[in-house]
Amino acid sequence: MKLRVDEEGKVTAETRSLLPPPAGGAVVRMCPYQRPAPSLKYLTAAYAHFQSPDHDETFFHHGGRVTEGNVSNVFFRRGQTVTTAPSQTVLSGVMRGLVLRALPRMGYRVEVECLRVADLRMVDEIFYTNAVRLITPVRELQLSECAAHIALGDFSLSKKLQTYLAELPKQDLPLR
Repeated sequence: MKLRVDEEGKVTAETRSLLPPPAGGAVVRMCPYQRPAPSLKYLTAAYAHFQSPDHDETFFHHGGRVTEGNVSNVFFRRGQTVTTAPSQTVLSGVMRGLVLRALPRMGYRVEVECLRVADLRMVDEIFYTNAVRLITPVRELQLSECAAHIALGDFSLSKKLQTYLAELPKQDLPLR
């Protein structure tokens, strides 16, 4: 739901259905952008919609490093190591926190740093999180600056995390 207040103080509410996560993984586009402050999430949502309205999600990069998604936190898996951006550079979501606590329990090492765009071809798996869609695996990453595509098909950690979350007591999950 989006609430708007006009200049005269009149409040209007807008609702729309959120599409379910794409079956078979999401198509994501890379876009150069840095959010001015981690709390200003809606500015990135407007920017990404303008840049790529036909994609499931947009990942932002700045200075050659991937920071976050339009409405999500981004995770990259290489073997047993999972990398995600530091909370100082992104809006640290509720689902991000759950995943960061779950990964060591599942035997994964966590690195908190912004992954270099140049290293994206070396990852085994990419997924993003938010409190509404929970865990969404990425099947294709479109790198806008070089018109290259990275096809991904390994969703093993994404599936493990989805199972882990499904087994959590409902009170431990974010509101859906």
